[in-house]
Amino acid sequence: MQCDWLDDGSLLMLLPEALLGAWHGVASSDYDRACEAAGSWMASLSVNGGIGLLLGGDPGMALLIPDASDTLKLVRWHYADEEAELIEFALRGEAVAATEPDFVFENECAAWVMFNAAADPLVHRPSMRSFMLPVSRVRVTTVFLESERNAAIVHAFRPDA
Repeated sequence: MQCDWLDDGSLLMLLPEALLGAWHGVASSDYDRACEAAGSWMASLSVNGGIGLLLGGDPGMALLIPDASDTLKLVRWHYADEEAELIEFALRGEAVAATEPDFVFENECAAWVMFNAAADPLVHRPSMRSFMLPVSRVRVTTVFLESERNAAIVHAFRPDA
């Protein structure tokens, strides 16, 4: 598997493509709002009447992994010696050390991007990763998985029944 981690050492923002022009990072109060919300592993932020999702906690590498069951997993590398072992560990979902409450939202845009929350995406053109979410009610579960050799934060996005 070819892995396309996003790692730029900052907080990461998940935003519908349609709202990219409404996020201005450090050039406005957007990044201040992101920093204030960064105490949890995932926080929602209002962006021009829509919703953005902030990956809070310690900044680090993040990888988007879609699967065949309409679930998108976002794996955040906490520690590991080997990339493949960490990904396998994260996808198994064993060794849950902590969780956050599920987050449910009405998603109105299928195309989303992940990027450095400090950037103005239309001006700075930061590294981005594109992904798709169902246009429906979406549930996000967040867990911190930890074993002797691996640790990861895993966010699972799936349609909410």
